[in-house]
Amino acid sequence: MRPVAVAFGALGIALAAASPAGFAGDGAPPAGNPEHGKTIYTQECKGCHAPNETLVGPKHCGVFGRRAGTVPGYAYSDVMKEAGFLWDAKHLDDFLKSPITYLNGTNMGYVGLDSAQDRADLIAYLRQAMDPALCAVTARKAESGQVTGGTLAR
Repeated sequence: MRPVAVAFGALGIALAAASPAGFAGDGAPPAGNPEHGKTIYTQECKGCHAPNETLVGPKHCGVFGRRAGTVPGYAYSDVMKEAGFLWDAKHLDDFLKSPITYLNGTNMGYVGLDSAQDRADLIAYLRQAMDPALCAVTARKAESGQVTGGTLAR
C-alpha cells in the first residue's frame, strides 16, 4: 500500500510543477497582502465602488459570501443577476482577471487585473476591510461625519 501513496504523491508534485502558476482558476491564488490591496483598491476600484454606498458600481461591504447580483438598489446586468454563485476568493480572482470575459454581458466595463499577486492582494483587502461588522462601524461613523472617502478617520 505504501508504494501507491508514494506514486500518487510524486504524481501530485509532477502535476503541480507542470501547471502554470498565477492564472485565475488554476487553484488557490497566491497569499495576499491587504496593505498593498488597499492601494490597488484606491487606484483601481474607488472611482466606481465604495464600502457602504452604491456609486457607479455596487457597494463592496459584505462582498464575501454574498450572492452575485444581489445588492439592493443596484441595476445589475442579467448575467450577473443570473450568475448564482457566492462571492469567494476563487470567483473574485476569476472575475477580477477579466470581468467581461468571466461574465460576458456584465455592467462592469473594467479590463481587469493581469497580475495574480495584485488580485490576491486586492482580495485580501476586500476580505479584511469589507467585513460586514467593520462596514457597520464605518457606516455609523459616516453618518456622524467621522469618515472621509469610505475610510475610517483616524
